[in-house]
Amino acid sequence: MLNSSVAGLAHALRVESWKKVIYPSLQESGNSSLYDIGSGRRLLESVAMQDWGTCLMNEAEADTAVPYQKGLAAALDHALDQQALLCCIGGDHSITHAVLQMMAKAPGSRRVLVQFDAHHDCGIDAIHQEQPSHSNFVRHLLEQDTVAAVVQIGLRGLRSADQMYSHPGLIQISAEHMTPERVSHVLNEVRQKYDVDSAYLTFDLDSLDPGSFPFVDFPIAAGPTWQNIRDCVIAALEVPLSYEGMDMVEGQGVQSDRHIPGQYELALRMLVYMMDGIHRNRRRFELSSRTSAAREGMLSGTGVSMNQDIQEV
Repeated sequence: MLNSSVAGLAHALRVESWKKVIYPSLQESGNSSLYDIGSGRRLLESVAMQDWGTCLMNEAEADTAVPYQKGLAAALDHALDQQALLCCIGGDHSITHAVLQMMAKAPGSRRVLVQFDAHHDCGIDAIHQEQPSHSNFVRHLLEQDTVAAVVQIGLRGLRSADQMYSHPGLIQISAEHMTPERVSHVLNEVRQKYDVDSAYLTFDLDSLDPGSFPFVDFPIAAGPTWQNIRDCVIAALEVPLSYEGMDMVEGQGVQSDRHIPGQYELALRMLVYMMDGIHRNRRRFELSSRTSAAREGMLSGTGVSMNQDIQEV
């Protein structure tokens, strides 16, 4: 939505990403990947990415609850057809609500939303709360049973006590108590307690401390370090849950492509870790599926050729 303060994030990250070239590897097949100097990690090895462009508001539906529904539906259908993971960038958390409502789900499956955010987004207020928005989408997801549970990580700041929301499926880890170990422990507990078998990851850029990334509509100080958030994202994506998509939202755009503040490199770096982690997550589940199929085939006497295709990740 072009009149939104968060409409330009995707383009800003695109321009920033053009500085980070991934070229064909000179030493082995595949691509050169990216190298994080700080952590010493190689990222996005063996990853195929496709930028499907910007999903613009449909002017004919400008007054509807989801004016970008047509473009979003097309992107989801294309992802399903290509057996690809959808990474949605930009806009606000109302888009996360729409993605989860429209994303295909196998009959009987149960999904958990893993949300990195400084705000609780449950929208307990006197006005403007009947329609889903960026400020109340979590409450709507839970009350509509769109997801079995929501795990919020990085919450902080002050709220009116009467604004706080409780639900059996809402689990919160504050910024003061977030560690990779706690994130892993809580998500494994949720996986077992709520019998969830899939997940979706959403990252609100205001979860970063505004000293690191100030370009958000509602910054809250005293956030965790970038390294702590990165390690918690990695931990979340290593839990044995099949992640089916992700998004990064609520970051502002820039006035000029020629003057992109250095903090956008930090946002791009976080996005790269998210894409790398969700790719590794998918490969683990694909390997597990192939291994199970090969074992079943060997038990039935038909699995020799299948077993030859299994590779370690």
